[in-house]
Amino acid sequence: MNYSDSIKALITNYHLLNPSIEKENIEIEIYDKKTMKLNFENRFTKYFNFPKDIEIIEIKNTDEIYKYIKFLDYDLNYKKGYMIYKDAYVFSIEHPDGEEACCASGKITDIYDFEFEHNISTNQGSSGCPIFLLTNNINFVNVIGIHKH
Repeated sequence: MNYSDSIKALITNYHLLNPSIEKENIEIEIYDKKTMKLNFENRFTKYFNFPKDIEIIEIKNTDEIYKYIKFLDYDLNYKKGYMIYKDAYVFSIEHPDGEEACCASGKITDIYDFEFEHNISTNQGSSGCPIFLLTNNINFVNVIGIHKH
């Protein structure tokens, strides 16, 4: 499978959508405070409850939200992975306490099997925000995780 054949997806925290994921429709608010409904009938979804706390939701090109999202490329054949290590610099784009989007930075403080801890200053409302690995290549953005709590 190559990128053009793969699904486009929204990845966030399981605890943000459930139990609403069991409903036929949910509302998603995007960065500009616009709210859109997503119907879950005939849509790929996958979730991992505690401790992973991840929700993957297919976004179809017929969804209203599709035109507002810039999807990141992901190469399933990429074997090297990202160099994630203790003290690596990371940052997030978040909406702390429901306020306007802002950036916060910090370092990876510990690494486990499928997750890592960071010391990025976050508040309530930061769940589901992407965590980026800072590199010297400003043109290449490495999303390495999503903030859980």
